[in-house]
Amino acid sequence: MPRTTIQNTQFYPPVVWRNASRDTRYSIRDTRYAIRDTKYVRRSTGSALILAVVLTSLLAVIAVAFLLNSRMDSIATSAIAENKELNFAVDTVIAKISEQLVADTPHTDANGVPIEEYYDYPDALNPWLASLEPYTDVNDACCWHHISDVYRNLGPLAYNIFIGVVRDYQPTIGPALPADADGDGVLDSRWVYVPGITSGKGKPIYAAIRIIDNSAMLNVNTAYRFDPNTAALADGSSQSSINLLGLSWRDLTHSFIARNQRLLSFRAGLTPDPNNIPAYEQNVVWNYDTPTQMYTPFDISDELKLRNRYQINYNLMVSRIEELWESCFDGPFYVPRRLGDKLEDWFWKANYSSLDPNLYDYRHIATTDNLDRVVTPRGAKMLNVNTAEETGLFDTVKTALAETTPGDVNLPAAQITANLIDYRDIDDHITTFYDPNFLAAAVYGFEQPCVYISEVVQSFVREPNSPLFRSYAIELYKPYSNDTISEPNKWKLRINNLDGSFQVVDVNRFGDKAFQVIWKTDVNAPLDINLVDVNVFNDVNVVFDGGSSILLQRDVNGFPLTVDEVVVPSADPCIGWFVESNDVNLATHSIERDITPHKCIRRLWAPPTSGSSLGGSNFYFGPGPMLQAHPANARFTNVGEIGALFRVPAHQIGFSITADELNTRLNLADPRFQHLFKYLTVIDPAQHTPDPNETRIKGRININTAPWFVLAQLPWVTPGLAQTIVAYRDTVKVPPGYGSIGELMQVIAADPCSSIDAYARDSNDLFSLPDLTPNDHAINDFEERDVIFARISNLVTVRSDVFTAYILVRIGRDGPQKRVVAILDRSEVKTPADRVRVIALHPVADPR
Repeated sequence: MPRTTIQNTQFYPPVVWRNASRDTRYSIRDTRYAIRDTKYVRRSTGSALILAVVLTSLLAVIAVAFLLNSRMDSIATSAIAENKELNFAVDTVIAKISEQLVADTPHTDANGVPIEEYYDYPDALNPWLASLEPYTDVNDACCWHHISDVYRNLGPLAYNIFIGVVRDYQPTIGPALPADADGDGVLDSRWVYVPGITSGKGKPIYAAIRIIDNSAMLNVNTAYRFDPNTAALADGSSQSSINLLGLSWRDLTHSFIARNQRLLSFRAGLTPDPNNIPAYEQNVVWNYDTPTQMYTPFDISDELKLRNRYQINYNLMVSRIEELWESCFDGPFYVPRRLGDKLEDWFWKANYSSLDPNLYDYRHIATTDNLDRVVTPRGAKMLNVNTAEETGLFDTVKTALAETTPGDVNLPAAQITANLIDYRDIDDHITTFYDPNFLAAAVYGFEQPCVYISEVVQSFVREPNSPLFRSYAIELYKPYSNDTISEPNKWKLRINNLDGSFQVVDVNRFGDKAFQVIWKTDVNAPLDINLVDVNVFNDVNVVFDGGSSILLQRDVNGFPLTVDEVVVPSADPCIGWFVESNDVNLATHSIERDITPHKCIRRLWAPPTSGSSLGGSNFYFGPGPMLQAHPANARFTNVGEIGALFRVPAHQIGFSITADELNTRLNLADPRFQHLFKYLTVIDPAQHTPDPNETRIKGRININTAPWFVLAQLPWVTPGLAQTIVAYRDTVKVPPGYGSIGELMQVIAADPCSSIDAYARDSNDLFSLPDLTPNDHAINDFEERDVIFARISNLVTVRSDVFTAYILVRIGRDGPQKRVVAILDRSEVKTPADRVRVIALHPVADPR
């Protein structure tokens, strides 16, 4: 077999093959290849080592990458787990807050007895509620009156808290240590341990909580404007008369008219008539869901911007409300914690006390969503005094009086009920109220027309050698020309004589005349009469004597109700009363009643005197105050107007009791009657919604939680009065807080402009608004005293149903934390089994 030369390559060493059978050799023919192959052998050995190192390194890198990836997965898994745990902690805290809100809702025990306080004020009975604004103590230190104590374990540590700067993430925390729940960098809460839960690793959960009342703020969707010259925007009948436009004064770009129009157009959207306030009220203010038509009220995005952090304007999030008015709800970026220990600037933004009013922040006093309900301490709907039937009114008034009045309250409750019905109805039928279960006799109301016995006249003439000639006259007076007598045959005069005899004379010809004279005349004893404004009953057989009783009676369901009465004075020879005269010009004598406006009901009679003023104004003016006595026969505009009612039988005023307002009126300054405002209302959702049981009302202001500047936007409330309301609430009243809106009548100050009774302190008649019946010539009476309260009584409350909760939770003392803001609505909670509605639950934006 021939030789074969094998050409080796650089990848293989030279090889000699031997054929065992033939012993044939295969060798390398060219030595160059051998040399080359030898070199290759050395190089190939080093490459293998490098390859091994590279492979090992690669494996190490892969191992490290795997470990890092595993670590990252572990960290991510841990972060997800912690975030879930934080979310669960937030849910737990919200559940606890909701439990407190439900328990705080007015309701009764199994026996029908109220078991919760009626009002919402940050105190020991409402420990979960925090003050909206801080105050300064006697040393000018910034303080909170009260911070939230949801778990009821802070005790005194929740009151009068000194304010300091707090870091966004506090290195060390612990139970009761200072905290910043809302995230503005200022102490506003304390850390508490959240019971019942721990993290997955067994660490405790801590929380800082701050709950504020949305009814302490102005509702930008319901408030509009106060115009002292326009009744619809000044009478306090609707939320539109709350002066939201008062926040627009910083807008120097737009005129007042333009600012007014911007508010209306922003909320009206594409509706054809943005200036139609009644239409807006019906479709937005009294609509609890999506507004009808094409209205565009401010929404939850605006609310979250306003509520973001108490004093931080977060400019990365822009809402529509910031475009409404210049320098109102917008402003520069602001983080209080950057101020260090100097808190004046923060305080002036949180409290209207700086000499520069531009510093005060309007965002924390504005909201798009607040509600309260017209409910009683028992959780039932308040009674509308304009529409409630007699029995319901009686039961409700009796319940309210029983809270403060010892003994039997059936009779006063029945009398108030009868007077209230006659005041509000449009007829002239006197109400007869009789409850056979409690009252032994009927109770009668007070109704138009008002008619009084105003003058009694006699003339006895005996000329020489002639018989005695006698003339008698009784004058009736109707002071209010608009009063009509729809049933004239219901009126009679009854004269009871001392000998037991009596006369009854029909009285039925008033018409529109002010006076009516019933007389028996003799031409020989003439009586002069002014015929300008009088109806005359000629030659009626009217006879009376000294000691006779003259009664004006009105038929009420067949019963002759005495509505007025006078006893004829006995004969007086010194004056000539009931004494014959031989001079016809000196024989006439009379007794006159003071009939100046608002004094008739007091029955002020002059002693007998010569002459008379039949058919005209009397000349007698009695002592003492005026006492307005005229049923309006119209519905109440505000619930505070019930102070115009008599609480006694009006027909007995003037001779059976002291005839002044303190002893006759439903005196709203008397604490006995202030509880009525827990049970009675005028503002009623049933007037605007199809559900007669609806109780929710948007936009009212809680006088227990609102700052003075918010209260000053109520109609007719001056800044001085608003500050007095807050001072009385927080520092004067014991215990603090208003139990009912009626307690506003206790807000009295030395300065009339700062007092609730301002219009009764000036010795002038109120001749325009806020009096809805101005120029009545009753100076400084209860109507003027109560008029400010009356105008705001529909718009204020002592309760709330929508709250904002700032919640900060942390895992362990130094673990991760989370901030959220929650808006909670309990307005549909009626029983302990009902749930609070979470309107929004949103992470708080990072201010950095």
